[in-house]
Amino acid sequence: MGIVERFYDTNAEREWERLTFEREPHRWLEYQVGLQILEKYLPPAPARVLDAGSGPGRYAIALAQRGYRV
Repeated sequence: MGIVERFYDTNAEREWERLTFEREPHRWLEYQVGLQILEKYLPPAPARVLDAGSGPGRYAIALAQRGYRV
């Protein structure tokens, strides 16, 4: 297991909490803008998309909920 995998295996929950909207409300705006940018350039759902290291999965979850195959 590499150093990055080890980091996320041991720190995933803390990283998710760091990015929660309740603790840092400005993260909500960052998240919404990020989704708008992604949706502007992605093909329509149900296209397949690859989540390659974009964080703890917030965007992957949102895209899957919108019908994308992540």
